Amino acid sequence: MPQNLSVFCDFDGTITTIDTGDAFFEEFSSDFERSMQRLVQGNDTVREYYKRVVTTIETTLNEDTLNHFAQRYQIDAYFTEFVRFCQQMSFPLTIVSDGFKEYIKAILQLHGLEHIPFFANTMTATYPLQPIFPFASESCTCFCASCKRNIVMEQTPPEHLIVYIGDGHSDMCAASHADIIFAKGALASYCSMERIPHYPYRTFFDVMRLMKSAIEQKKIRPRHQAVLLRKKAYETE
Repeated sequence: MPQNLSVFCDFDGTITTIDTGDAFFEEFSSDFERSMQRLVQGNDTVREYYKRVVTTIETTLNEDTLNHFAQRYQIDAYFTEFVRFCQQMSFPLTIVSDGFKEYIKAILQLHGLEHIPFFANTMTATYPLQPIFPFASESCTCFCASCKRNIVMEQTPPEHLIVYIGDGHSDMCAASHADIIFAKGALASYCSMERIPHYPYRTFFDVMRLMKSAIEQKKIRPRHQAVLLRKKAYETE
């Protein structure tokens, strides 16, 4: 029997096939392009970017609007099968996102996956809308509005190893604190550059195949550098 694993997964561009967070603000915010440019150029933090795009949403984000948005975007063809795999193996699966609850919930519900616990930013119920960052950390300077690292550490039982699956800049901090990492896109480039051991993947079919192989070959073990980083993070927080 493998060691206990807690599995954490990014949402935008990982579960979904494109960055649905960018698509959401491109559709509903009147200041998306200018705000994104400021973020990319380093003129704004992620929190400042979100404040700009959220406060310029004038569309009423009711259930119908969000459902219509959700219907236009696909999830990874193997993600539902991966969810079943985690259930069969008794691996707790949690979604950690630096996107927003409003569209994430709508997409998960559309695919019958609303039972998966997820952590994300949210918005006020009154207009003009304001972003809320319930998991923000002043001690962490990662490329997030809410710190995924802290969520991952708080949600992992002491006896569990951490599996992290992601694709982007907002995943780098959390992934660096994980024992087993599945990475693509910018996250894979970061892991390679920083010499962080990781499994490259394209779809959740690859993740399942690689996880099964690692379990069978007894390659699941704590990653020493991640253990040290988690210890340091606990002391800092």
